[in-house]
Amino acid sequence: MVKMLRMIALSMRSLGPHAMFYLAAAFSDIYVSWKSLAEHKIQSSSGPLDMRLMQVPKMLSVLRTGWNPMAFCILFKLYRASKILLEKASVLALNKYQMHSVVANELFQSLYCFPSFTVTKSVTNCSNIRQVLKLKGLPILKELIN
Repeated sequence: MVKMLRMIALSMRSLGPHAMFYLAAAFSDIYVSWKSLAEHKIQSSSGPLDMRLMQVPKMLSVLRTGWNPMAFCILFKLYRASKILLEKASVLALNKYQMHSVVANELFQSLYCFPSFTVTKSVTNCSNIRQVLKLKGLPILKELIN
């Protein structure tokens, strides 16, 4: 996965500031390494199953500073607690990973609430997206872009 992100970032480098990365929230924080995969079907008679999961390397800052520093990067964050969410979105994503914008979703509010953060602006109040969409009749993506 890291190799693919690197390849895409480098191939989009020629686009300069017109390149944009729209990065989904932790679609894969963990994975099963190729070495750990069973060569054949796992036998049900062999007893309890043990699985070793590996952490995906954090490559966001490498993307921003090395592979494609001119690209505009939007990151999505998802957490259960709003306090952690706001801290992770504003401090970690904007400062540490140098993202341009973060869309922060609280787990139980994600259908209704889309607070977003940028380096210069922090919108922490949530609007009821369902009501907005009902009034305007717009798809969610179009509403987020506006």
